[in-house]
Amino acid sequence: MSKLDAKKETISFLTKLFFVLVGVIVVALSELISMLKSDDISFIFWLGIVSIFILSFGCLSTFKHIQKNIKEIEEL
Repeated sequence: MSKLDAKKETISFLTKLFFVLVGVIVVALSELISMLKSDDISFIFWLGIVSIFILSFGCLSTFKHIQKNIKEIEEL
């Protein structure tokens, strides 16, 4: 497998991971909004807030890795 193919596969995997993380964030946000509407602010609510921040950091990190790999492909 050439370097170009390996980079393409890495970008493909990271792109899929990025969209999965975005989907999980959307689902978690919708659940938090429904908990907020029903005035059910408990430990789970705050755990969800922390989880969204962690997942957002994961999205940003994944996006940066995608950009880095794209730049490496441009240099090949």
